[in-house]
Amino acid sequence: MVNRLARLGAPFVVAAQPVPLAHPRLAALSAGAAGLLGLDPDLLRSEDALAALSGNRQLPGGAPVVTVHGGHRFGLWAGRLGDAGTLLLGEAVGAAGQCQEIRLDRAGRAAALAVPPPGDPAALLRAAIRAFLCSEALHALGIPTTRALAVLASDAAASRESAHQGAVLVRLAPDFLSFGHFEHFYFSGRHDALRVLADHLIDRALPHLRAEPQPYFALLRETTLRTARLVAAWQAAGFCHGLMNTDSMSMLGLTMDHGPFAFIEGFDAHHVANPSDTGGLYAWSAQPGVGERNCAALAQAMLPLVGSAEDARAAVSPYRREFTAELERLLRARLGLAAPGDADRVLFDRLFALLHENRADFTLFFRGLAQVRAGDAGGDATCRALCADGEAFDAWAEQYRQRLRQEARDAAERAHGMRLANPARVMRDQAVEEAVRQAVGIEIDQVAEAALDQAAEATAGRDADFSAIARLQLELSRPFEDAEPGFPASAAR
Repeated sequence: MVNRLARLGAPFVVAAQPVPLAHPRLAALSAGAAGLLGLDPDLLRSEDALAALSGNRQLPGGAPVVTVHGGHRFGLWAGRLGDAGTLLLGEAVGAAGQCQEIRLDRAGRAAALAVPPPGDPAALLRAAIRAFLCSEALHALGIPTTRALAVLASDAAASRESAHQGAVLVRLAPDFLSFGHFEHFYFSGRHDALRVLADHLIDRALPHLRAEPQPYFALLRETTLRTARLVAAWQAAGFCHGLMNTDSMSMLGLTMDHGPFAFIEGFDAHHVANPSDTGGLYAWSAQPGVGERNCAALAQAMLPLVGSAEDARAAVSPYRREFTAELERLLRARLGLAAPGDADRVLFDRLFALLHENRADFTLFFRGLAQVRAGDAGGDATCRALCADGEAFDAWAEQYRQRLRQEARDAAERAHGMRLANPARVMRDQAVEEAVRQAVGIEIDQVAEAALDQAAEATAGRDADFSAIARLQLELSRPFEDAEPGFPASAAR
């Protein structure tokens, strides 16, 4: 293992050490993510592995650091940001020869940066489990994301003063650099460092751009295109990220910072997943525009490298076109349309209006569309039942049927393709809360401030039950299969 970003030294990183996690236990583990490192998942259950993954023991060749960055948060420049709860350990070469950076979340302490205020240790475990399940669910749906390797929990008593010891989430990604890393060096006037950082990213993760006539222009354009496709994937899946700050936007177009998020259930186009977002800046309907503005902010930050404002605008100008093309491609697959049609955009717009006005279950509705027939209304029952206004559904369904008659594929082939594009299950809050409640043994959202120490003492030493998390993880790893007996109905429906 090495840490090439750490080797760049100041001003890019601050040396740090993880806060020890008392008596770490494995709460969740992704075999798929372990495979990226070429590791046998069973080996990660050993005492030595738990010590390394929890930060209690340094990995050979690793160099734990906190990365220095800035960012626009809720549309305003927030200056330099430091998350002492996030440590970059280094990078390892996986079985396929691709490097994966390893990061510990909610694990760090750096003298130069403020330690986040402590909170309820059970709530920290809840947040880590939610982030773990979200990243693995997105991966199974084919949406670009950082991966979650494991969640480590402490079985020792924790008080408010030591609540950061409650859990550690181990993340993997080819690279964790965000838009905010570049913004920091632009706004601090360190344009020399800006170039070093861009070279580091290109050489590590995007070496093919080195052959481009203008590698920095190509980097900005590549990030823009990846971001457009990522946001389109969120929209098509009914996924609301909730925290589209520029320091949460990946230079590689991956979903990062799985904090306040939602797979929208009863569809509301203006759904806001983040309780702190009182103005709805990051609502589902706003995500495409936020993605475009964030790319424009990155273009400003990379201006000293790209050369001119005109070139910077040219690099990000394909965003809207790429977003629209990718979203329409994904929606055609979800509706069983093999080729573009002249009126498809109108069909899509009316569909989302129908879902919004009826607060129809997003996942069940799209899954049910495979039953709709081109010749008659005999297969409409599932989708129609999800709409309070049945006549509004009938009007849209007739338009959809007319479009289906233009398809050359037979009904069985079309329905099969739709079942591969529309999941039967997604990550639902009720199922997650049930799994977490079983793991921690308390009603997390109802723990009062004065009762935190008492709750921690009550759960300390008890036999934690993480089996529901494992079952839910397994279910979310197979989103396109029909529900099977034994799985919680709340997650499969």
